Amino acid sequence: MRMQVCMRRQLLPWSASLLLALMALLVACSGSSSATTNPTATIAATATLAVTTSATAAATSRPTATNTARPNPTATPTRRPAPTATPRPKPTPTATPKPPTPTPTPKPKTWVIDISGFAFSPKSLPIKVGDTVEWVNKDLTEHTTTSDSGDPASWDSGMLGQNATFSLTFTKAGTYTYHCSIHPTMMGTITATS
Repeated sequence: MRMQVCMRRQLLPWSASLLLALMALLVACSGSSSATTNPTATIAATATLAVTTSATAAATSRPTATNTARPNPTATPTRRPAPTATPRPKPTPTATPKPPTPTPTPKPKTWVIDISGFAFSPKSLPIKVGDTVEWVNKDLTEHTTTSDSGDPASWDSGMLGQNATFSLTFTKAGTYTYHCSIHPTMMGTITATS
């Protein structure tokens, strides 16, 4: 507050003097005929202004107790709010029903039955319909693989020498019994299921 009073003391006499000098200049330049034709009147007006200026300066140099200062209005730029982005709705993924998983069909297998030591090994074999059975003669003697009568399918391999093979794919479910036609005591069973 003290600083404001001090600044007023310095500024008021100066600004009053300036204001009065400008007024005198305006009067002098106003174009009245008395000022241009009568230089004495101009000097008198200037002297009057000078006296008034001195009196005003003396009157305003006294500190005053009231605060008469008004804030100088300033232009404050107003900020415009930035446009707000409107979020776009995202499509909700719809679960596509999966097609039913097909039951895997097992691949057909090939099973091997050895003919060795005047016997079929394995003697009994469980398989699936579509599987293939291969007989391999490991003996030095010839053998056959021949279906018994009344089986769902009938076969006869003919004579199989050493390391000869015979294969058969079983396409129907059932129990198949077989034997060697040369050695009737050699017997075996194959059971095919779906």
